[in-house]
Amino acid sequence: MWIPHKPVLKLTDQTTTKVRPVFNCSYKHKGSVSLNEAAYLAVNLMSGMLKLMIRFQTNRYVLFADIRKAFLMIRLASEKDRNRFCFFLKKGEKLHCYRYKTLIFGFNASPFILNYVLKFHAEKFPFDECSETLKSSFFYVDNLVKTVNNAENLSDLYTSARERLQKGNFNLVLQFQLCNTPKENGGRWNVIRIRLWLGKGADPVQDSIRVSPQSCYLEASTKRKILSETSKVFDPLSLYVPVTVRGRLLMREIWRQKLNWDDMVPQGMSSVWRMLAKYLSALDSVSFPRRALDEGKNTRLFFFCDASKAAYGSAVYAVQNGNSSLVFGKAKMAPLQGKSLPTLELLAVFLQ
Repeated sequence: MWIPHKPVLKLTDQTTTKVRPVFNCSYKHKGSVSLNEAAYLAVNLMSGMLKLMIRFQTNRYVLFADIRKAFLMIRLASEKDRNRFCFFLKKGEKLHCYRYKTLIFGFNASPFILNYVLKFHAEKFPFDECSETLKSSFFYVDNLVKTVNNAENLSDLYTSARERLQKGNFNLVLQFQLCNTPKENGGRWNVIRIRLWLGKGADPVQDSIRVSPQSCYLEASTKRKILSETSKVFDPLSLYVPVTVRGRLLMREIWRQKLNWDDMVPQGMSSVWRMLAKYLSALDSVSFPRRALDEGKNTRLFFFCDASKAAYGSAVYAVQNGNSSLVFGKAKMAPLQGKSLPTLELLAVFLQ
């Protein structure tokens, strides 16, 4: 089976893999099923993105690491399986044929297999905090997130996890900037504070999070371009949903016009987009404290829900020691079939 592919470039300093080949294992040819359709997806052993991001907001010290080229570290034993991952590569005027002997990015079962192998590998070691971390839901695909209030403990945990994974030929790479901060009482050791540095979407000095800065094109005037621009904001916690939901509402109106992808949108919608683009471009100037919760402290959660005829949503705040922090939010567009405001407000309650 020959799989089409293309490169995805990520050139930020924090990215360990600058060029990632992405294979379209969902490609179908002449009515045949795709590789992803033919493969068993298996059960989901990963922690959800929202759960991981909420954990990321807890405690003083954060460990964020990933396994370099994780899928490529798992070899396919069967010759038959290797023949499922063949591809062409053009060099000059010639086509060269290759195949993978490992898992690839784009195969729907790869995340499950990786997670299962990591858990299997962790079983080889005595049960302790490190083994529990490797076997639990602290991994999202190849990303590890762990938070504690003891910097020395976190540093030891990373060292142990790295050593154990190396025995399975996995290379755990730290994604945070390490800063030595002298202990205030003049102690004998320095606190290694592991601070967040998640792409450009965080401030390691202020310990805050924000969306990665984007420049929206004001001249976007077709359905294709507007959808592309409104999709740039990556906000799994929905902290910016009061602004981003407007993009969804605009796209719904464009779809109702039954326009083709490259048709020009009406002037009124184009004006709405230009105004929205200014708000989207300014989102990176709005930040939120990264540390919203601490383990072991009494915590109260407050849920706020509201609705309008256009959309409904909710927000969750955590209160500890009299301080409140926005944890996450959710929002959806109101159904096209007219619902009453009380009904929409009730739907907002069930978002959480």
